[in-house]
Amino acid sequence: MYYRQCIRVLMVFVFLGLSLPGHLLASSPLLEDLKINGFLSQGYINSSGNNYYGDTKDGTFQLNEAGLAFNAKVNEKLKVGLQFLSRDVGMSGNNNVRLDWAFADYHFDDKLGFRIGKVKMPMGLYNEGRDSDFLRPLAFLPQSIYDEVKRDLLVANQGVAAYGNLPAWFIGDVDYQAFVGENNFPDDSPLLLGLKQQAQQLATSKTYGIVTDMKADNKYIFGGSLILNTRVDGLRLGASYFKGKADLYITTTLGPNQFVPQGDIAMLHRFVYSLEYVKKKYTFVTEYSESHRKQHIFGVTIYDAPSEEYYFMFTYSLTDKLSATILADFYYDDTRDRRGDSLPAKGRPKFMGWQKDYGFGTRYDIDQNWCLKAEWHEVDGAGLFTSIFNPPSPSVLVRDWNYYILKASFNF
Repeated sequence: MYYRQCIRVLMVFVFLGLSLPGHLLASSPLLEDLKINGFLSQGYINSSGNNYYGDTKDGTFQLNEAGLAFNAKVNEKLKVGLQFLSRDVGMSGNNNVRLDWAFADYHFDDKLGFRIGKVKMPMGLYNEGRDSDFLRPLAFLPQSIYDEVKRDLLVANQGVAAYGNLPAWFIGDVDYQAFVGENNFPDDSPLLLGLKQQAQQLATSKTYGIVTDMKADNKYIFGGSLILNTRVDGLRLGASYFKGKADLYITTTLGPNQFVPQGDIAMLHRFVYSLEYVKKKYTFVTEYSESHRKQHIFGVTIYDAPSEEYYFMFTYSLTDKLSATILADFYYDDTRDRRGDSLPAKGRPKFMGWQKDYGFGTRYDIDQNWCLKAEWHEVDGAGLFTSIFNPPSPSVLVRDWNYYILKASFNF
């Protein structure tokens, strides 16, 4: 609750500044360095075999983002800012305008600074910039690490963060961040919708009736990251950590007390190890992650397993405007059962134990404000899927499928 109050206070200050009369604009310390920027993107996605984050087998334009950010420098050490985001990715977002981030940033010196408010979490190299299409070569970041289903759990937290840059002797220098706080799950979160569907299956078996509502109450989130900027020009190495837990409040027509938690979801740990090398016309990136999460509903353990995620991505600039990217992206739902041998006994096909995405895409930067993207992906497996994107019966899923995306973006 404390963090939410801080965000409201920050928003009041910013909007008070924005509402100052014109003749006070020049004399306002908050607005003299005000910067406003944003982005718009619209895409089209079509898949064969399986739906991909929405009803995509017939093709859909439900793939867009729009963001508007305000940043102001109060003095040499203090900055404030916020960004509103509207997005529609299949079943998620539905173009509702939400607060993407909002914080006050006090910077003592290069070695130490603090942020308070709603702060993006530094998971991997690219989580903090994942909402801007201009910052990535493909329409989506590699989904093994930056899964859109888990976005609401991993994208930002309401709390405090410390950051800075420290020398690393002859090796280079290190950017560090550490954060602690809480999180909110919107009602249309794919992760929450998937859990609600699993809760309904259990409620039916326990004669609890129909699940009418589910809320997630996050108890805590904390973690951090280290990014080593090496002496080798263009080479960065990184390591990130995340841990969090949320209680699930489930309302059923015939079930137990809705005011008592009926389940929980916990990320016991998540590590991400990163390498990026940029050299003139090409960029090579690889990231590897190990995660272990647990989920309980109505006293039943519905998930308790370590997963493994990693990808390799190579981008080459053919001209100043045109680039090409190839991607190999891998996810294993349970590292103890990579072939999915245990899944048929649970009524699921083996290939739901993994997902391997091989993609090729091109990007054309028309100018500094406009870019176009086109890409094709061949996929083996359906390990990153929840049944909310496809008919309830796993038997309708296919192992080998593909999808393509066309997208245009404007940045200002």
